Amino acid sequence: MGMISLDTETTGLDLRHGAKPYLVTTCNEDMENIYWEWDVDPYTREPKIPRRDLNHVKRLIKKADLLVLQNPKFDVCALAQIGINDWPWHKTRDTLMAGHLLASNQPHDLATMALIYADINIQPLEDTMKGAVDAARSYIRREFKKRPWRLAQSGLPEMPSVKGSNKKRKARGGEECGPWKHDAWVPRTLASQLDYPKDHSWWGVTSDYANGDSSSTLLVYLKQEKLLKERGLWKIYLESLKLLPVIYAMESHGVTLNVDRCVELIGIYEKDTQRRKRICLRAAGGQLKDLPKGSRSKALTNVLLGTPCEDCNGEGYLWNETGGGKKSCTTCFGKGRHGGFGLVSNKTTPKGAPCLDKEVLEHWSTTLNPRSKACLFVRNLREYRKRATALSYLRSYEKFCLPTEAGESWQVLHPSLNPTGTSTLRCSSNNPNEQNISKKEGFNLRYVFGPLPGREWWSLDAKNIELRIPAYECGEPEVIELFEHPNIPPYYGSAHLLNFSTIYPEIWEKELDAVGFEKVGPHCKKKYESTWYQWCKNFDFAVQYGAVLKVDSVGTADRAAHKEGAHALVKARFGKLDSHNQACIDFAKKHGYIETIPDKNVDKERGYPLLCTRNRWGGVKPTIPLNYRTQGTAMWWMRKGMVRCHAYLQTLPDHHMVMQVHDELVFDMPKRRLRGRKPWEGNRTIAAELKRLMELGGEDIGLPTPVSVTYHEHNWSEGLVLSI
Repeated sequence: MGMISLDTETTGLDLRHGAKPYLVTTCNEDMENIYWEWDVDPYTREPKIPRRDLNHVKRLIKKADLLVLQNPKFDVCALAQIGINDWPWHKTRDTLMAGHLLASNQPHDLATMALIYADINIQPLEDTMKGAVDAARSYIRREFKKRPWRLAQSGLPEMPSVKGSNKKRKARGGEECGPWKHDAWVPRTLASQLDYPKDHSWWGVTSDYANGDSSSTLLVYLKQEKLLKERGLWKIYLESLKLLPVIYAMESHGVTLNVDRCVELIGIYEKDTQRRKRICLRAAGGQLKDLPKGSRSKALTNVLLGTPCEDCNGEGYLWNETGGGKKSCTTCFGKGRHGGFGLVSNKTTPKGAPCLDKEVLEHWSTTLNPRSKACLFVRNLREYRKRATALSYLRSYEKFCLPTEAGESWQVLHPSLNPTGTSTLRCSSNNPNEQNISKKEGFNLRYVFGPLPGREWWSLDAKNIELRIPAYECGEPEVIELFEHPNIPPYYGSAHLLNFSTIYPEIWEKELDAVGFEKVGPHCKKKYESTWYQWCKNFDFAVQYGAVLKVDSVGTADRAAHKEGAHALVKARFGKLDSHNQACIDFAKKHGYIETIPDKNVDKERGYPLLCTRNRWGGVKPTIPLNYRTQGTAMWWMRKGMVRCHAYLQTLPDHHMVMQVHDELVFDMPKRRLRGRKPWEGNRTIAAELKRLMELGGEDIGLPTPVSVTYHEHNWSEGLVLSI
């Protein structure tokens, strides 16, 4: 039958909460649309689907040689809600995956890619549909007050992802919108109820839009396929497609959490949040009525930095009336502000305003007099923000939870994982976001997640993979030695301790004299766990994740380490890493992109290209190329591991991969108790095989990638690390 594209329109984004498709559209290579549009019950939002239409859709899918979709995970899940299962992933093509491979840091919504790859503007079709939907929704609210229709709005249990605004928001890799688009079925339904003539635009406004989507999807893909082959990226594209059924299976199974533990944490954080707020308000001496929900407000800025000086208009200097330059303002002594705590932010926002983010607060909390009101305020503001953020995550879990068969105490989440959601290969996640489940001491959100009764979790985590990749690639001997001999003092395999001794040599030498060579590493880690060692870790992550090294003459990485020149010290000690970094920068400046390390089992010559955004002067930010190459390679390794582990689990009944968070995979298995053996012995051989399959990815890219294994009997925050 050849190639067809397929698209669905649904009554909402939350397919596992009750949303279903009411329109299925296809387009063949002759640009002919075949579509099915069904009536929707306005009081239940349930589509009325004839059995013969379902059978027709199934036959069309079965006969097609290739199926082209934009974000197929969504449409496959939508069709599953109406009984169309067993999707043929082997003949599926995804324009979203292709768009990211061709231009990783550009928008990948269909409207943008239709303009780029097919020179088609489909936006007018959506604008026309939006006008009709808005008009129909207004009419219904006005005329159907006695028996109102169930229109989309924030707060309905079957659509937790709906926001209150009608303003359309586009996200990388797809679209997120206000309530109106969930009601695209309304104009046709209202036209039917009011007996509008068949030539009225409301009868076909949504199908016109949907058919435009399926047509443009096919045209976009045809151009993408040509470009992928011309650029030598076709093998990488086909390999990338193997990830789609893996993620779909993960999302379908979901992640279980304990409601009682969730309520427990919410109570703890709410109480602590209110306590921190009271301390801040008292320390502010009446200058604040409340703490802002965001990171800044005018009142908060005035408390921390002071009010703008009227004499110098907050600039900190005055121009000499006689000419000849400027001088410091004698009213505010050059600070531009007076009053408040008089703090000075060493960082600015993109608009030039003083920044009050967590990095600035951390700097203040460690440099201010611990007994001062300013330090008391700053430290409690930091803790307030942390717990307020944790509370928002916990409430989002409550919002998206669905019941399980294990009783009221257990529920399940089905987060959406987007493999094209970042400029690198890192996944993004939403509804809710599983990538930000904190495991920090004091507010470990992993406590609420865990296995159902009769089951157990195993987590497998790559060991320092983003530090290993550049070290092995450039052959940095001291770092490689560290990884090759993880049990040898003084660093015991810790790159953080190695950098600690580099950045803070005076502290290291002092503790070395005090406790000796064998103990100095663990001793420093424990003694300075919340100060110098933590700041060293912050420095490592700042460099690893692309910190801007110069902002207002103070490096972000240096600020993270609480030591000026920290980055220069590390560069001087590890010369090969610095040369490797410069080689990546030079490559990106020349080509505009950086590639991951080639996978010898996919394409020995090419890695996955990741575009590096240029500034207005044509340069590439120097911290981006190595960061993208490292992150991208680590995630390519993870993708290969996910595909291999998923294939293995297909041979095992009731064993599932349930989460991918950064460099960690989480598996849900039935408990298998062996008489006289430890609890983890039952699934130990399975975990060992999963570990082996993940580590195979290192052979693909030519470096060792060991994996740690942790057994979780009760919840994700507590585990036993096993040597397997």
